[in-house]
Amino acid sequence: MKSVQLTKSPELLFLHLKRFRTYQKEDKFFRERIDTTVNFKTEKPFKFTKVFAKAISAPTLVDPEKYEIRGVVQHKNSNSTGSGGHFTCVLYDWEAKEWWRFDDSRVNEVKDIAEVFKDSYILVY
Repeated sequence: MKSVQLTKSPELLFLHLKRFRTYQKEDKFFRERIDTTVNFKTEKPFKFTKVFAKAISAPTLVDPEKYEIRGVVQHKNSNSTGSGGHFTCVLYDWEAKEWWRFDDSRVNEVKDIAEVFKDSYILVY
């Protein structure tokens, strides 16, 4: 069994969501996209201790509740086999309380929070 032991909380926390599954049919391997929407809290700090309780060395942990969502990397337009697609980034402006999508040379405000959850691939706290 794999395990991780955290002795110090990182400055930035990246949570990589499993978006592809691999399976085998006879002697060939295939990859398939997982399209499940992942909802995550955006209005409060992320409680590091609740998710990673077994991996934390409590005496050395800096601040278990310091993580606030900063951005989301999204993977869009992938076909069902997981090949191809396009990455975009959505960042949160804590002062203005607004989400912004960065897509190549385009920057647009995101009005609907469901658009932030959709196609989320990496969460940045």
